[in-house]
Amino acid sequence: MKILLSAYACAPGRGSEHGVGWNWAVELNKLSHDVHVLTRTKNAAKIASDNAGDDINFVYYDLPKVIIKLKKIIGTHLYYTLWQYFAYRLLIKKYNKNYFDVVHHITFVSFRFPTFIYKLGGKFILGPIGGGEEGTPTLIKSLPITYQFLEYFRIFCNKANKYNILINTAYKSAHEIYVTTQATYDKIPLKFQCKTKIAPAIGIDNKHTISELRNKNEFVILFAGNLLHWKGIHLAIKVFAYIKDFKSNVVLKIVGNGPFQKYLVKLVSKLKLSGSVIFIQSIPQDELFKIYQTSDLFLFPSFHDSGGFVVLEAMAYGLPVICINQGGPSNIVGENSANVINIDNKNINQIIQLLATRLKYFIDNPGNIQCERSFLQCRVLQYSWQNIINNVYKLEA
Repeated sequence: MKILLSAYACAPGRGSEHGVGWNWAVELNKLSHDVHVLTRTKNAAKIASDNAGDDINFVYYDLPKVIIKLKKIIGTHLYYTLWQYFAYRLLIKKYNKNYFDVVHHITFVSFRFPTFIYKLGGKFILGPIGGGEEGTPTLIKSLPITYQFLEYFRIFCNKANKYNILINTAYKSAHEIYVTTQATYDKIPLKFQCKTKIAPAIGIDNKHTISELRNKNEFVILFAGNLLHWKGIHLAIKVFAYIKDFKSNVVLKIVGNGPFQKYLVKLVSKLKLSGSVIFIQSIPQDELFKIYQTSDLFLFPSFHDSGGFVVLEAMAYGLPVICINQGGPSNIVGENSANVINIDNKNINQIIQLLATRLKYFIDNPGNIQCERSFLQCRVLQYSWQNIINNVYKLEA
């Protein structure tokens, strides 16, 4: 089949949105499809450096420099909408209508962002998209007031999204709609839910192997990801402070950059944890993999991730992942897993205690980590890129 992927974010060797766009393109190419990818010119150099994309046809487009400079002023949403529209105009000049058998919008994966590629004809696949996941009032209240406002504004935007004509037109035109979680499914207008299915957007390859490099003299709890307020890193620090009162050899490593870092550093200082909480700036993926190998547990109390590459990676390296029953991470770990902490009807202190109790289960008995590894390996296999792509394209072959 001739397939066009709209992948605004697409680059090798990266997680998050870029990893989604890149891996869907590469895996579809492996299935002998004629794959064309619409993405930003900004990604061209990185793509050219990886020969896995040699047989893929990339179409690059960026908005004029004057608009790029205004990105911070006009906002990501408007900027992205303009990119989608003018990129579609480029495609309609380059290809005849119905040239592609399938046109597939893959990134951004948020259900709040529109696309126009359905106008090219062919079967239009939308997603998997996420973004319908939301933090509970209890979780939001744990944030500084400015970030509380941002969370409630996001919830307002989610509710208002059902009136967005551009997005509803895309839903109407879609042959199939895929969403990452039940929360996003519930945000799709009822009349379109009949063609909507739940499927993960992220997968993992089989390159990761469990290591025995862990330091026996200290117990390392790891968080990795963008340092954003809704990632729940402040909760991870408070959980760590609770544990540190009982265990002196425990260390928390936080890998990543982001606007919430200043608040987190102040929180660490306030709780007198500066010697035990280690901040590590964003690093290349291969260096992050080495940190997985020398860590023991992965703590990821995110409010509303739709997935989480780092969750899959940690599990692939044999790290039990402790999360809360919100969004995509709980689906990956397994909703019935004891490592998924149910926060329903709990106050913030109860949530912190429940997370700490689960962490102590492993800290007090490190052999429990070894017992979980066979399960983790089996669980991760379900999320191979081949399985993820086949889940969507089995009906399109």
